[in-house]
Amino acid sequence: MLAPKHGQAQPDLQIRFAPASALVPDGVETYAMFGRLKEEGKKWPSGFSFQLVAIRPQSRDGYVQLRTTDPWDAPDLSIGYFTDKRGEDIATLRNGVQIARKMAKMDAFRDYLKDEVWPGSHVQTDGELDEYLKGSVHSANALIGSCQMGSDVSKGAVVDSQLRVHGAKNLRVIDASVIPIIPGAQTGAATVMVAERAAAMIMGQTVPKPNEPARFPEPVAA
Repeated sequence: MLAPKHGQAQPDLQIRFAPASALVPDGVETYAMFGRLKEEGKKWPSGFSFQLVAIRPQSRDGYVQLRTTDPWDAPDLSIGYFTDKRGEDIATLRNGVQIARKMAKMDAFRDYLKDEVWPGSHVQTDGELDEYLKGSVHSANALIGSCQMGSDVSKGAVVDSQLRVHGAKNLRVIDASVIPIIPGAQTGAATVMVAERAAAMIMGQTVPKPNEPARFPEPVAA
């Protein structure tokens, strides 16, 4: 489900429905805990959840860089959540909590609704909701942009429009990391598009126009 702000053409919020109770506020950790429950032969507690995703985030201060010269060391990573000066990202998720609460009270959920686990019915004011969101925010598994496409290296571009790494020969990056801006919601379709266009470029084909399938040469018999 995509929910636009009032008077806004593009939606900024995605609401996922999960027929399962969240075990912790972190959705990724909840799934990891579910795997451990299965290993222990235990059942997942009954319930349902609404997962809120800010699909057009405005925060831009995150980074990924080398920590040391040892390639086996983990990189220095800062996501930069809620660093947008106007506070739009946290407002989007705060609004999402309110929408989810209204949805949970609809007649369709009457027979299944009990206590609100996260953030909890006691969390009501904007300040309380913001503190909860800051302490529980995490990725929605749609990470992009660490090798973003563009022509200006000084602004962080890593690959050009042909997906070739600036300053390197015979090296391309072909995955979601070249996408400079989150396209909204999940990135799977956009990543497939990048791969299809890259295949055409590598094989020397003209990059297809929008809505036109790539055409590859017929294979030559050995």
